[in-house]
Amino acid sequence: MRLSCVLFLGIAGVVNSMLDGGGSKSLWPSLSTPNAEPPEIDDGEYDPFSGRLGLWRRPQDSAPWVPQRRRPRRNRKNPVIRSMVQENVVRPSNLMQPYFIHEKDVDEPI
Repeated sequence: MRLSCVLFLGIAGVVNSMLDGGGSKSLWPSLSTPNAEPPEIDDGEYDPFSGRLGLWRRPQDSAPWVPQRRRPRRNRKNPVIRSMVQENVVRPSNLMQPYFIHEKDVDEPI
């Protein structure tokens, strides 16, 4: 999506400069004029809730979030099958100490 927007704006800038006759008047001066002023950037703290299309939306009510109950898939209703496909638990007793074997008489740091 982003690539198509950039491509569209690039083509629109070229068409605009062709229709304009190469003059300084342009709808998109940043695309057709190489020395255009960069847009101002707010140095304030980023707020994901701000703006018309904010990244996050604030909840309409102040109710706390309640975790949802687990809903196993159809093939995981049986406890035996569910225990078979659940994620593994790795404990320190499951780990092995790595040994590096070499034929030299001097130990070299790895």
